[in-house]
Amino acid sequence: MHMSLFRAFSESHTSEEAARMVSMDTAGKNAEDMIRNVTRMYNRKRQAIITQESSEIVGSATMLNTEE
Repeated sequence: MHMSLFRAFSESHTSEEAARMVSMDTAGKNAEDMIRNVTRMYNRKRQAIITQESSEIVGSATMLNTEE
């Protein structure tokens, strides 16, 4: 009887620990995905700003050259 209870407790504890490990692994993967997506969004916005500034500079230079 004692061994049956011990075995049941051990299996229950092992199952709980396995579920926690799976949950933490999934959370880690989700965090990596979120970081990757946020980094990609940041880089796209930064590139859009750089492109806009470059276009403004080229446009201004072109306008100055045509006025002369």
